[in-house]
Amino acid sequence: MRVLCVCVEGKNRSRRLAQFLHARGHETDFAGVGALSLNRVTQQRVEWADAVVALTPGIRDALASSLDISGKRVIALDVRSPDGDVGGQMEAHLPL
Repeated sequence: MRVLCVCVEGKNRSRRLAQFLHARGHETDFAGVGALSLNRVTQQRVEWADAVVALTPGIRDALASSLDISGKRVIALDVRSPDGDVGGQMEAHLPL
């Protein structure tokens, strides 16, 4: 499964989650929704993914307001800090 992991800056939480899922056999990419993100989420990345994992409900809302995520499986976690438990929260949603 192709999974796009999204946080604000697209460099810490989403990268760690992408690594976690990649180690479990998924194709992954990661990006950010923030205006200053150097690794910005795009419609092309959303279309590539079978599932999109937002690291917070607010990030999911930002995705929904700026990109077409209809028809995608979208999972919103609640990982607020860069050191948050991305793997533990994701376990509840596996298998994707």
